[in-house]
Amino acid sequence: MTKIYLAKDPTDEPIQRPQVWRGVVTQALEELGGEACLERLYAKVKELAPMLTSSRPHWKPKVRQVVQRTPSIEHVSRGVWRLRPSGDTARTRASNQPKN
Repeated sequence: MTKIYLAKDPTDEPIQRPQVWRGVVTQALEELGGEACLERLYAKVKELAPMLTSSRPHWKPKVRQVVQRTPSIEHVSRGVWRLRPSGDTARTRASNQPKN
């Protein structure tokens, strides 16, 4: 697997590709106090991982996909997402999907 460095310093610990987007989005939410609207989340993701966002025109839909599919992230209201409390990650992916 290709290793991508999330931090600005390439000597920092690398993260494997499948975990990159989830790791960046989770870190962004943590740095935003655990809850944020999509616009703030986009800005923080762009700040944390410019190498991911600058070369991918569809990175915002990817961020939305990550928040919708990550069991440790929950939907609060339209366009607002937050990290679940530590003991509340037992929900399945299906239960974290937006309702049609």
